[in-house]
This record gives sequence, C-alpha cells and structure tokens, in this order.
Amino acid sequence: MPGRHLVKVFIVYLIVTAALAGWIDYSSYETFNPVWTAAAALVAAIILTLIHWYNGKRNRLDDLADGDL
Repeated sequence: MPGRHLVKVFIVYLIVTAALAGWIDYSSYETFNPVWTAAAALVAAIILTLIHWYNGKRNRLDDLADGDL
C-alpha cells in the first residue's frame, strides 16, 4: 500500500471520526471538552488506519479515498 494512499485513507477516517465526535459533543449539550474529543478522533483515526493497513484488503473505503466511486 503506497504512502500517499495511506494518507488519503487516514484523512477519510479522520473526517468520519471527527464528524462522529462532533455529533457526540453536540448531542451531549457540549459537556465534553472539545480538545479531548478532537484528540480522541485523531487517535481513533490513527488506530483505524493502522488496522486498515495491517489488514491489507482493498474495500470501499479505498475506492472512496482514491476517488473511484
């Protein structure tokens, strides 16, 4: 898996996890610290990217990252 593709996959995961963290923060009436929710989204995106990389199988997320919808 080339490095450029891996960065694209990381960005897709970061967008999804940041949106989820933002929704959780918004729906909980902002009881969580926004810095911690952003940090949790970043860590989750890193972990998900590493799992994706170790798995080595191509799926729909790879197509989304490459723009081949």
